[in-house]
Amino acid sequence: MITSLSIKNFRGIKTLELEDLGKVNLLLGKNNTSKTSILEALFLLCAGGAPEIIYRIHQWRDLTLNEEDDLKFIFYNLNYNNKINIEAENSVNELNTRLEISPDESGKTSVSGDIKKDNITISDSTNYHDINSLNVKLVWKEKHNKTQSSTATIQHNGNKGFVFSNHKGKIPFINAVMVVSRIHYAPNLEKRLEKLIISKQIDEIVSILKTIDSRIRNISVLSGRMVYVDLGKENLVPLNLIGDGMRRLFNILLAIYDAENGIVIIDEIENGFHHTVLEKVWEAILSTSRKFNVQLFIATHDLEALKRLNSVLKIEKDDIHSYQKGVRSYTIRMLDDNLKSYKYDFKSFSTAIEENLEIR
Repeated sequence: MITSLSIKNFRGIKTLELEDLGKVNLLLGKNNTSKTSILEALFLLCAGGAPEIIYRIHQWRDLTLNEEDDLKFIFYNLNYNNKINIEAENSVNELNTRLEISPDESGKTSVSGDIKKDNITISDSTNYHDINSLNVKLVWKEKHNKTQSSTATIQHNGNKGFVFSNHKGKIPFINAVMVVSRIHYAPNLEKRLEKLIISKQIDEIVSILKTIDSRIRNISVLSGRMVYVDLGKENLVPLNLIGDGMRRLFNILLAIYDAENGIVIIDEIENGFHHTVLEKVWEAILSTSRKFNVQLFIATHDLEALKRLNSVLKIEKDDIHSYQKGVRSYTIRMLDDNLKSYKYDFKSFSTAIEENLEIR
């Protein structure tokens, strides 16, 4: 389990520290306070800095990486001088991992005094030009072992687009799945679903989904590798034609099954759900993550979702009620161009919700 997270110079984050992380970690805050960027940084670190993940998190935001200068999108203020550093402590084997992302130094040009670009005078002693490659260095240390490191690269190769050079050898990574804010058709859904059917675990998912929609009888993968849902009608219905909320919950549950003993990262958890089903949704997520020993990182600014979570955590059920001590809420605020996090344990979180104190 990750117990602390430090982020520097990633997207809109100059610096941010999250300490004393729990089993369920809520990221709250106004729009444009980098909640999604925090989740992306965590996901990238869990993946060991795999270059293809850098590419993927851009696709999730509809940022198309075509030109070599597009690599700057992950740097604070879009400035290559702001080298990225993402670091976490993991209670498993007392593992410390640090991810360092920087431009290839061969693309660096030092300039003294003023320079002109597009007829604009810029004063800067160090400028990066013609950057087409990033170095992605992972540094880690486990208890009683020496510090180790490995470097990968992401490079723009002209007409061939971006080319990845992955880490060589074994590196530490955390089994993590990220559920993005959009309600979409999950990648490799058919194969993942087949795995659950073969292992006879699909009935558990169907049982949970029934608490949201009692019509659901079964889920199948049929010819053409399409996913169908049995709603008790004459014909099966393609998954893509059922409601957004059902698809959203299905994707979240599938992520928890995939991330056993790892981490599930959920952005804007409220998307697609009517407020009347939110308690059932929270119950499903908490009980399933407890069963599969999954740590949760969840971003939201929806008050109704938080109220429903508070209600669920106060239910006198051992598998849910026991989660109280593992709940952490972090309100992210922008102060003088820096991000500051304010931590609440469950007691203070619950008090704020019930007394209508603003913590979002």
